[in-house]
Amino acid sequence: GDIPTFSSSALSFTDINAASLAYSFSGSTLTRNGSTLLDRLSAFSFSYFKKDGTSAAAAADIWTVEISCTISRSGRDLVLRTRVFPRNFTPKLKTWLKT
Repeated sequence: GDIPTFSSSALSFTDINAASLAYSFSGSTLTRNGSTLLDRLSAFSFSYFKKDGTSAAAAADIWTVEISCTISRSGRDLVLRTRVFPRNFTPKLKTWLKT
């Protein structure tokens, strides 16, 4: 899929069904295509990695995406983090397995 935007606070891409999706974090709110997904976040970030685990600087090098958010309530922080291999990267996986 196409990845026109990738930064620590925004990610946009075209999925396997040709739908355009745009995620953005500003202030304390995470949105998808302009609609609020989560609010009252104290931190949120995207990080991008190559298949060797180092940071990706170009869209073509993105192999996995790490999503991290922090929710603060009553003086306590809950940090959630996951790293995903997007389904629309399957052609990359097939190419990689052949090498």
